[in-house]
Amino acid sequence: MDKIKEIDSEAPQKKKLDRQFLQIPMEEWAFEGWSVIAEKHKKYKKLKLEGFILEYIQDKAQYKFSIEKPQKRIVPFIAATGAKARSIWLSNEVYLLTEEFAESVPIGVNRVVYSALIEGLIKEDILRM
Repeated sequence: MDKIKEIDSEAPQKKKLDRQFLQIPMEEWAFEGWSVIAEKHKKYKKLKLEGFILEYIQDKAQYKFSIEKPQKRIVPFIAATGAKARSIWLSNEVYLLTEEFAESVPIGVNRVVYSALIEGLIKEDILRM
């Protein structure tokens, strides 16, 4: 038994990541629009998405639950059934803000990320509603 503890203590510790992995269902047109925006601004897609998420949270912050204010609802965008799941890495800071916001409204983290992307596509005039 002592031998097992000794081996465990010598095992390399997992590196704590500074980012979070998500899989977001997303239609091909949304994925392509995101790529167009990144190319247009000459930035990594991840950075543009994180910017969209922060803008979305700031824009929707008034909807957070509060006893003093009447309750408001956020209606998130939802990917079409069968949309391909896209792998996305977000920085820990942005992910934690997204998670906190999602719990406060309440909607899922994936829906916050997808809704932020769609609103970003609309603001960038890639998508018209």
